[in-house]
Amino acid sequence: MTTIVEKVEAIFDPKCIVTRMNKQGCRVTLKGMSCQHIIVDLDKLSSILKHKSRCDYLFFTAIDTNSEWFIPLEIKKGKLHATEAKRQLQAGAQIADPLVPRNQVVNFRPAVAVGCVPRAEILKLRNRNNRVRFRNQISHIKLLKCGDSIARALNTK
Repeated sequence: MTTIVEKVEAIFDPKCIVTRMNKQGCRVTLKGMSCQHIIVDLDKLSSILKHKSRCDYLFFTAIDTNSEWFIPLEIKKGKLHATEAKRQLQAGAQIADPLVPRNQVVNFRPAVAVGCVPRAEILKLRNRNNRVRFRNQISHIKLLKCGDSIARALNTK
């Protein structure tokens, strides 16, 4: 059976595939991610994307054949604004929607990595209005700190 990683890899130009997630001095690591994965840098597709607002990366991983994940990821070095992050992550989910085969079962978790998070923005992230939809899945945004591993986004707690 072909994994989501292999399917996505076949779609994108290799120039858009990256090995690191790093923007403006804030990075998300791959520590603990020994499984198959692929990272698509949407900034490298900016000339062909219709979406002005978009997240930084699309991360796909196949932990095993029963656990495949799609994580749209936004990285912010400065302060987080929850509504802006939600808009960017939702755009990432919309970009990925036609790329992921309909018969493919994929877990979904939008995530944002930030350096500074005001308490008010944390509360806004938890608000129902700031959940992100990918097909029939609606998820709260997982908050990561700069330097965290993307594996933290897979933690459902």
